[in-house]
Amino acid sequence: MRMGSRDSGLGDLRVKPPSRGALLVGLVPFAAMCFSVFAWDRVDPVILGLPFNLFCLLAWTVLTPLCMLGAYHLETKHRGSDRAGSEGGPAWVPARSP
Repeated sequence: MRMGSRDSGLGDLRVKPPSRGALLVGLVPFAAMCFSVFAWDRVDPVILGLPFNLFCLLAWTVLTPLCMLGAYHLETKHRGSDRAGSEGGPAWVPARSP
């Protein structure tokens, strides 16, 4: 037995890389929070009692799960419902034997 391997009875498993669309949608919140600060870096106006820059940061924090949901739907659509775990199963496929 190799060092670090576990005998789970599932064989060799490989994780497929995500699609480009899912990666791009997933990177939107990161880019918005990190690289767009100069666009909204001001205190006035005040929205809901919060300075504008804090409101924008909190808004992107709330919008991040929606972007991740969109990325998840793009990924499951890309992989197909039988292999992507749309029934609640894992998003991996067993490796082929040589």
